[in-house]
Amino acid sequence: MKINLDDLWIPATTALCRGYVFAGIGVNASNHPDIQDFHLPLLFKRSPVPFSVSAEVLAHYKRDFRAWILGNAFREIVMGLEVSLASAFAVCCLARQKSQQRVASKKEAREFNQAGVDRKLEILERDFGITIPDRRYIASLNKARNCLSHRYGLVSRPDCTESAPEKLVLQFTRFEFVVTSDDSRESIVPHDAIAPVQLEAGGIFQIRHVEVQKEFNLGSMINLDPADIRDIIHTVELAIAKLREAIIAYFTRQGITVKEPPPPER
Repeated sequence: MKINLDDLWIPATTALCRGYVFAGIGVNASNHPDIQDFHLPLLFKRSPVPFSVSAEVLAHYKRDFRAWILGNAFREIVMGLEVSLASAFAVCCLARQKSQQRVASKKEAREFNQAGVDRKLEILERDFGITIPDRRYIASLNKARNCLSHRYGLVSRPDCTESAPEKLVLQFTRFEFVVTSDDSRESIVPHDAIAPVQLEAGGIFQIRHVEVQKEFNLGSMINLDPADIRDIIHTVELAIAKLREAIIAYFTRQGITVKEPPPPER
């Protein structure tokens, strides 16, 4: 039996790329001041909304469009990850069957297939010892996705976190670029920089991986800047890589040899 473990993650990585592109197009369009026409480009128009609206109403349209785009981008990422996790569960069951002669029951398969992404990760840890420290990031992303998809980003009771019942807490990681001068002063490049940043000459350049926590109070709107969206998607990308490593480690523990593909030629 041969299993290509890299194929498991094609749905997740494809969805990740699609989510990034969709979020980028949507955010750029909603932020662009010159985009004001919301009617379809047809000669004969039949519109359920007025042909012209005030600047305030247009800003409201664009805000809701941004939330809708983000909700769908995050939904794309979560659903792609769920498809890959289903394949991961199947190959782990096969590995356990080969090493322990234990066949997964229909009840186990049904439990996994009916679970959401958070629960799927819990089951992989419970049944196979496949764990990643990034699981809480996926869970908080899923909460934000639910809020954006079902409530247009308005934080309600179902969105709040158990540890903070009056808030939606979104956790993710980002790279922090730091220059430490000769006299030990730190200069941190702004995470949302869009133009080159001039720093003092000399010193030591470092890249740190830091955790970010954004809190949105009950009744407030989820508001993410482009850098937040970029870093949330990168956090999921790192989680996928760690899941791949954890599944290879599980196969190794079961006495199954995993052949890694040769490095690409340079």
